[in-house]
Formats: sequence, structure tokens, C-alpha cells
Amino acid sequence: MSKGQLFYPTSQKLWTAVNWKKAERSVIYLQKRIMKASQKNQKRQVRNLQRLLIRSLSARLKAVKQVTEEILFSQNVQFDEYSKLNQVLALRQRKNKFLLQPIQTKFIKTKKNVFDFSRIKDKIYKVLWYFTLLPLLDNNSDPNNSNFYLPDNPKNLYADIKTIFTNKTPVKWVLKLNFQPFFEKINVKSFSKAIPIEKKVLSKWFKTKFYKDFNSSIDNKSFFDKNENKNLLFLLINLTLKSLNFSLKNKCLGFKKQVLNNPFFSFLYFDYNCLITFSTKKQLEIYKNFIFSFFNKNGIFINEDQISVIEMVNGVGFGNWNFIYFKKSYFFTNISRKSLTFHKNEIKQFIKQSKNLSLLIFILKLSEKIIYWKKENFVANNFIKISGELEKYIFRLLWKWARKRHGKKTHSWIFNNYWLKINDKNVFNMRDKKSKKIYQLSSYSNSSANLLFNKNRHF
Repeated sequence: MSKGQLFYPTSQKLWTAVNWKKAERSVIYLQKRIMKASQKNQKRQVRNLQRLLIRSLSARLKAVKQVTEEILFSQNVQFDEYSKLNQVLALRQRKNKFLLQPIQTKFIKTKKNVFDFSRIKDKIYKVLWYFTLLPLLDNNSDPNNSNFYLPDNPKNLYADIKTIFTNKTPVKWVLKLNFQPFFEKINVKSFSKAIPIEKKVLSKWFKTKFYKDFNSSIDNKSFFDKNENKNLLFLLINLTLKSLNFSLKNKCLGFKKQVLNNPFFSFLYFDYNCLITFSTKKQLEIYKNFIFSFFNKNGIFINEDQISVIEMVNGVGFGNWNFIYFKKSYFFTNISRKSLTFHKNEIKQFIKQSKNLSLLIFILKLSEKIIYWKKENFVANNFIKISGELEKYIFRLLWKWARKRHGKKTHSWIFNNYWLKINDKNVFNMRDKKSKKIYQLSSYSNSSANLLFNKNRHF
């Protein structure tokens, strides 16, 4: 087979005969061309290459593959190989080019449990447009300026914030901008000028209100998540930030002289929030007015509550934490009550919805949530205090869960059956009679962030 062939040589084109390495190389090649055209500010060339990528057979194959694999994983639905290939070929029809209707939650299944493709075209087209918009984010941070930060996880966020606020010349004032509700009121025609995307596509996305399909937070590392709407919202917010960054450097008076290699200035974005730091309050007020005018020109209407200038002595909430800076170079990081309430509700809902889970799977999944929270927040100054509070909270939830599970048993029987005293601490556990092992639930107050499997302990 030659390197240029997309299908391996067979009597007819089959899904199993696709050369996926060739398809991936073709998509990456077109994405690189879009990236180069974007860097040269060739808007017409970017538009033409985006259309070429959407119509290309390689991109359509990759999009159908990702969507079908996600549905197979989440809903355990099998797919007919011929149907997948026919769907790829049907995507090139012009009548379906901008078919972007709300996703229907009811799926048609035959006796063989085969999925109906007519209901997932919206998902596939959104993934295709995601491929075209992703190359435009390559230059989100200014390569000539180290003061622009886009951390991809909470650990990097904490490291970036620490470098910003613990310099020899500490920052005293910050400008905070909240992006979360700004899609509620938006002028699509004006907004499309800042985003290189087809107006018809963008307007239909906002008509379906795709940004309301989820409530989870966005991490910058989510380049392909299970939710294609989450990916698109992430891209649109970051493309808006890129346009704002470009406007600040080229249109804001005195911005280049004051910002370039200035230790006081930094531009940080994470989880719907943007943070701009500077030495004086007056300069931040100028930037605030400029940001207001920038959003109004691009059809984005923001309230005064969404953008504010804050003194670091009063503290600022960003990400999952509250940051406070004192005069004597003391920098404190505390877990915010908002993120703590969100985690408590997450644990509560999981325990409520775990009736059909086995006890071992219940302990494993709950331990994963606890370990993930510990890895995110162990750097906080009030971690020990909050972890003690969460230990009491999860004990009350597990006690109610155990009483409902064994309504006719006494309290002492329930406690002795589910809790074991280890190192003067009562630990929720499960005893496997076959392997004679004790599986323990991970503790918030435990310093180690690993799930404990006590293989040597017998009962």
C-alpha cells in the first residue's frame, strides 16, 4: 500500500480497512496550515482551510470514531461497521452541512443493540468544528512575554500564583474577571468578528444554548472530553481571551511600555476566571474600562459584578482557593467555602446514588474522589482544618447510608461491621471473606494520597 492511500487495499471500502495513521496525519497537516495562517493574520485563508478540514474524509472519519467510542464507553451501545462508514460519507452532503439541532436524549436501538446515527449528527459536527478551532489556541500566551499564564491543572495554577505573588516586588492590586455567565447575553453577529467561525454555525449553537448542558468546571487540559459542548465552551472562552490579549497590546494606550518585562504585571486564566495584576489601582481601572469597551464591541454584555479591582490585603478568590497577601511577605492560600460546598454535594450525591453498587466498587470510587480532592488542595494552609471537617461530614453520611442499608440491625452491629479501629482512628472498611483482605476507605486526614489495601490483615 502506498503512503497516500487512506484505505488498505480490499475489494470494497470498509471501516476496518481505514489507515488511521494516515487519517491522523492528514488532520494534523491541515491544522498546522490553519495555525500558520492564523499567525500571519490571514483570515480568509483560515476560513477556507477550516472548510477544507470539515469536508475532508480524514477529519470525518476521526470525528465519527471519537463520537462512537465515547457513546460505546458511556452507554454501552454497539455500532454496525457499515453504518459508521455510510455516516462518514453522508456527512459531505451540503444539505447536512450546518445541521446543528439539539441532541436528543432518546436513542433508537434495534434487537442487535445498534445505534441510530440520525440522532448524533450534532455531536459529530461539533467535534469537526472543534478540530478547526483548536489550532488557533497555539499562541494563547505571548512568546515574548513570560507574564501570561494558562495553567492546565490546579497544581500548576498554585505554582503560577506563587511565582506572581511571592516576588521581591509583591503585587498589591488585582483585576478579577468572571466569564461564567457572559454567554447568557451575547450578540452573535458582533461576537463572530472576534472568533474565526461561520456565523450560521455559531448562531445555531447559541440558539440551542449548548453552554447549559453541563455544570462542571473547565480545565485547560480538556482538549477532548466526553462532553463536546464543554470543549467548545473552553475554546470560545480562550479564543476570546486571545483576542482580548491582542487588543490590549495593540490598542490600549501605554500598554506595551508599562507591561513588557514589568514584574508587577501578569495575566492568568483558569476555570472561568481571569486575573490581571499590576502595581497601581489607577492603571487597573484604565484596563477595566478598556475591557468593558472591548466586550461591548464584540457583542458580549458583562455586569459590574463580573469585573472588579481588589486589594490583595482583602483577599481574592481564584480557582478552588482564596489568596491573601500581608505586608510582611506572608502569603496564605485557603480552600474556599464555595469549592468545599461543591465537593460536599458531590460526595453526598454519589452516596445517595450508589444503591446498586457493590461495597468494593463503592469504596474504590469514593476513595478516588477523596484522593483527587487531596491532590488538588494539599498545598492550602487550612488543609488540616478542612480535612478534619470533611472527616466528620463523611462519617455522618456513611452512618446514615449504613443505617438505611441495615434498618433492622443495632447501632453497635453496624459500627463493628463497617468501621475498624486503626492507629486510634475509626476507618470505614470492607472485609472480603474469600481473599481474607480488608479494603479501607481513603481518609482525608491521611498524609498519603494512595488507596490503602491491607493485604496482611486478617479477621
